[in-house]
Amino acid sequence: MKINVKNIVIVFFLISLIVLPSISSAQLKTDKLEGTNLSQTFFGCGTTSKATCIVENILKFILALAFFVAAVYIVISGYRMVVSSGNEEAVTAAKKNLYWALAGIIVIALSWAILTFVVDIAINAKPG
Repeated sequence: MKINVKNIVIVFFLISLIVLPSISSAQLKTDKLEGTNLSQTFFGCGTTSKATCIVENILKFILALAFFVAAVYIVISGYRMVVSSGNEEAVTAAKKNLYWALAGIIVIALSWAILTFVVDIAINAKPG
């Protein structure tokens, strides 16, 4: 029985679509959502609807999605290593994919840190 990697990725994606909204909605305070606008409810910006808050949340969502994709690539690379059956070319290709997926996770983590740092400076900076 041959397992198709594409089907595994689709299953993980569908599971994440089902699970992630329930995790994020568990953090909402529904008693205070009446009479609020989109930036307060959807982006979680509270009473401040500054553009920095909205942009920060959108970029953090994109980075979280990229992290998920990199994690899937790590799983796929590991699967290809196991299934390579001693084929050196397949093992080398899987190691290369694993290396680049780990490099991607490092870049994503650094981007997240830089984004947080820049947004903190932008929000807390005093005009001049």
